[in-house]
Amino acid sequence: MRSSTGRWVSGDDFFNRDGELSILESRIRDGNHIVMTGQRRMGKTSILQELGRRLEEKGWIFLFADVEGAISEEDVVTKIAEAVHRYQPLPRRAWNIVGRRSAELWRRVKQIRARDFAVEFRSVLDAGNWRHHGHQLVRRCASFDKPVVVAVDEVPIFLSRLLQQEDGAARVDVFLSWLRAAFQQQAGTSAVLVVSGSIGLAPLVQRLGISDRINHLDPFRPMGS
Repeated sequence: MRSSTGRWVSGDDFFNRDGELSILESRIRDGNHIVMTGQRRMGKTSILQELGRRLEEKGWIFLFADVEGAISEEDVVTKIAEAVHRYQPLPRRAWNIVGRRSAELWRRVKQIRARDFAVEFRSVLDAGNWRHHGHQLVRRCASFDKPVVVAVDEVPIFLSRLLQQEDGAARVDVFLSWLRAAFQQQAGTSAVLVVSGSIGLAPLVQRLGISDRINHLDPFRPMGS
């Protein structure tokens, strides 16, 4: 695979990763949630994208959210919402936000351009409701008529940034607890979570004493990492 900083590679540029892809696909088909980590430029995102392409050819849904630039929990939920919305526009009940803005937003939702969706959705999230709406999104994924992989890229970078903010350690704990609960509540469905990042998630949670928050994730490390 050719070196390609800042983007993933595909097609003829993507090769010699069939073994890793087979292992990863097998674990996902078995219903395992995955945490994939490795050094930068080792092809993690390219592996994820190729995995998604292959799974989609076999009837799966692949939803990809890059949260490297996220600075808050609301930003992450918005990124997941974007991925869901690109596959299937959110129905009216998903916009049932408490407050007077709900009805107004629904009247506008059908006219919202894809590039404006994130701005509109983010505007109704806050520290008090992001978990509720995040749960709603994961439940929606689990309700699709096809098996679905939700891939959230660069989660450790987001958590490291969150850790530097006020009450950062507590917020990291709450976020990871929410993420675990959101997918564990869908046990028995075909919704699978893949978390990836260029820095290790395990050392971060070990340092905070919350290693159990990621004990539902099956570690996977690409060759050469």
